[in-house]
Amino acid sequence: MYTTLREAGIDIDALLERVLHKEALIRRFMQKYVDDTNFTTLQESIAADNRDAALTASHNLKGMSGNLSITLLYELFGKQVQLFRDGDWEQACSLMHDITLHYERITTAIRKWLAE
Repeated sequence: MYTTLREAGIDIDALLERVLHKEALIRRFMQKYVDDTNFTTLQESIAADNRDAALTASHNLKGMSGNLSITLLYELFGKQVQLFRDGDWEQACSLMHDITLHYERITTAIRKWLAE
């Protein structure tokens, strides 16, 4: 039932515990994740050199990823947030390649799972 999500790197066991094994909640939260605009905001903020907006978007994505047990993205966004806070803009921005790769893989898997 959760194979697609598990294969994408989502810790389903932790997520099921967090939502008391209610699949309807998982579906609702996953839909919100793929509909959320923070990733686009992050990309646009970096392109515009808007450091405050980039930090806020990355922080929001970190929280959402953590809440949904999307561990790898949670860790990547956590590193990026810390780098932004430390004033290391270039290093924070350099994480976007890996972040984008994993974000696209995860959101593709979530959309596939939602369509099942």
